[in-house]
Amino acid sequence: MRVFVAVLFACLANPATASDYYKVQVTRKAQDLYQVDFQSIYVKTRFYYEYVYSSEAILRIDSQFEYNVGEIIFVGNGGAKYDLEKLL
Repeated sequence: MRVFVAVLFACLANPATASDYYKVQVTRKAQDLYQVDFQSIYVKTRFYYEYVYSSEAILRIDSQFEYNVGEIIFVGNGGAKYDLEKLL
């Protein structure tokens, strides 16, 4: 029991272990570059070549410090998941 409590405390104390999720709509601007609709936020992916226009997606951000680690999940495209290189 003490080990479980120690691990739980360590996970809560380390913010890098938690993921944040954001529901967004994105539009493709260039190869591996998508803009969050109506925002000045751009998402750079790795090896995603689909043409999307106002497509629903979920951004999962794993790093709370650099915002460059995570993935994008395209809801309307069969749940396809692609790594994020960075947010611009």
